[in-house]
Amino acid sequence: MNKPLIIGAVIIVIVGAAWFLVPRTYVDVLQPEPEQVGCTMEAKICPDGSAVGRSGPKCEFAACPSPSATSTTLTTYLGGTVTGMNVSINPREVVSDSRCPTGVQCIWAGEVTVRTALSTQVSHGEHVLKLGEPQVFGDYDVTLVAVTPTPVPDQKIPDSSYRFTFEVIKR
Repeated sequence: MNKPLIIGAVIIVIVGAAWFLVPRTYVDVLQPEPEQVGCTMEAKICPDGSAVGRSGPKCEFAACPSPSATSTTLTTYLGGTVTGMNVSINPREVVSDSRCPTGVQCIWAGEVTVRTALSTQVSHGEHVLKLGEPQVFGDYDVTLVAVTPTPVPDQKIPDSSYRFTFEVIKR
């Protein structure tokens, strides 16, 4: 038989066997990362007067809260305004952000405080909301429940990068 033909066949068999035996985690590393999508900041007004934005890989509008809902979760940015449960929320300034940076071992988790305008059809006011602490506003409790991005050592977070998630609960 032809020696180069046998050697070529053996190489093909070895490569084929290796392909099936290599754990998929190594193969997945070779796959390109899925492309991140930036959605427009449009809002859809829901029947209850709240507004929902676009999210997800297809930039679809989030579901409107049910008419009998007693709470909603809303995400926005500095200078942006979102409305849910007839409460409008407008974060205006990060007063402090002392959260523990990624990769650093801290003895205190730190805190974030944000100067925020809250308004309904009958009242308006500015409040300083602290991450995780409910703020009573009329018939509602408004809580800053999440802030992103997480700090990185020796890097200041640009104001335009902050995203705030609030929970509004009807009392």
